[in-house]
Amino acid sequence: MGEDLKPGGRPDKEELVKRIEALKASMRSRDWVDASEDLRLHQLELEMQNLDLMEAQRQLEEARDRYAELFDFAPLGYIVFDSHGVLTEANLAAAALMGADATRSIGKPFLTFVDSLDRRIFLSHLRQCVRGDGKVTTELSLRVNGGAVPVQLLSMPAENHGGQPSFRTAVTDLTERKKSELEKEKIQANLLLSRKMETIGRLSGAIAHDFNNIMTEVNSYSGLALRSGGQITVEKCLEQIRDASDRAKILTRQLLIFSRVNPEEPVVLDINEVLKDTDRMLSRIFGENISVDECRSSGLWQVLADRGNIAQVVLNLAMNAKDAMLEGGRIAIHTENVTLPEGPGQRRFVCVSFKDSGAGMNDHVKEHLFEPFFTTKETGKGIGLGLSVVNSIIKNCDGRIEFSSRVGEGTEFRVYFPACDGKSAGAPVSRENEKPYAGNGERVLVVEDEKWLRKGVALVLQANGYQVFEAADAKEAVELFEKEGGRFDLLFTDVVLKGKSGIQLVEELSSRDCLNVLFTSGYMDAESQWPAIREKGYRFLQKPYEIPDLLKIVRESLIENDPDCRELHPS
Repeated sequence: MGEDLKPGGRPDKEELVKRIEALKASMRSRDWVDASEDLRLHQLELEMQNLDLMEAQRQLEEARDRYAELFDFAPLGYIVFDSHGVLTEANLAAAALMGADATRSIGKPFLTFVDSLDRRIFLSHLRQCVRGDGKVTTELSLRVNGGAVPVQLLSMPAENHGGQPSFRTAVTDLTERKKSELEKEKIQANLLLSRKMETIGRLSGAIAHDFNNIMTEVNSYSGLALRSGGQITVEKCLEQIRDASDRAKILTRQLLIFSRVNPEEPVVLDINEVLKDTDRMLSRIFGENISVDECRSSGLWQVLADRGNIAQVVLNLAMNAKDAMLEGGRIAIHTENVTLPEGPGQRRFVCVSFKDSGAGMNDHVKEHLFEPFFTTKETGKGIGLGLSVVNSIIKNCDGRIEFSSRVGEGTEFRVYFPACDGKSAGAPVSRENEKPYAGNGERVLVVEDEKWLRKGVALVLQANGYQVFEAADAKEAVELFEKEGGRFDLLFTDVVLKGKSGIQLVEELSSRDCLNVLFTSGYMDAESQWPAIREKGYRFLQKPYEIPDLLKIVRESLIENDPDCRELHPS
């Protein structure tokens, strides 16, 4: 058998095939079968099978090399972890996201690379994988070089390694997506602000008219009170002045809401009450040539929403209806409770509908209705943000908006706000209920740069049992604080002061001693000042305020004071 093999080497596959065929032909031509020839044929067939196996092994190794290259150099991060969350594989992209060497990361728990605030999220992700939930997707942050990198994990079951289940996971860097989302939010916020400024611009004449009426009323009744010899008593004059002040407060509050400098957050509210608050402005918008039919259902469910945003929706839809009725007409504003199908079940909504008798809309307008800057108005008559802002607000509320319209037959918008269970914000303290909030000699430092307002607050607090110390700005407050040895039970300060702000004043004084704080303001930067107040948990009193509201929040601020602080500041 050996003489046919090449010395020092193996025959190639083609040579083996020729020998096998030759042997088969030789065996068929004989009447007998020689055993040695049979063994020789078997050897040649084994040699051929061996060559086939070697070729298959070579192709498998090439495929593994290609997979390793694809795995390592893929732009997307890939990792494999076992049922305990320990890494068994990691490509270069994943290692870069984890801020580690790919080889050295093997054998380490993936949890060690997760931001401490998101470790519970990954543990929940791992439990879902082990439970066999199929594809499991999670967003969390990895801790890299002292910073956080947002990523998405998409895990699927993989082949077992050593008898243990494992999970192949794609790791996607979300940094750019998060940046885009943030930019989108900023653009939407700017669009909303632009629309609010447009709203205020259109209402400026009506606002000036209302303020002039209020000031005329104040001047008239204060003049009568000064004479104090007429038929109207001083008490009656003061009641009328206070009533005018209440109307001015409502008007300024609405302006702060629309311009978005007033810090507002989602609260449980009654939409009928919001509509009631906007009645005066709605009447100014519609004028005398548009009749309004309002039907507010009793027993309306409450909603969780930002009061200012709800008012903005109402005003935008009202102005949209007015623009569709240039020669006058009718508008119906109705509220009702509705239940609509959602998923496998149903969901409760509060519906606000606006139906006008205007010109209606054609198909082209309907198609582009909610697009920013789309408008059918002439240049200078509007920038086309009203309905896009409405749509954005409704989506943020997890609500719905529908419309129907036919040319010549008017338009109806139906806005759906998700109903919620909860109690609405409490009513203001009545003027007759002041005594329960009187003081007991507590020392209060009042910081206010408006002299007469500061004097008025001081008189109210002194008349109700408090010891009051006054400062016109942060510098004067610090000097007084040091002079009195920090012995104050409460710091009541305006946010906006000359020089240092109220927030900066509190930061300076808090670094020296324990301090109980109450902020107030008629205006502040909602993007920087309000988050700083909310983060520290300080109480806040919005100007203008009533005396009972002032006494109530001062009393509550003192009650909440830490007992350790009370020991540091004996009254």
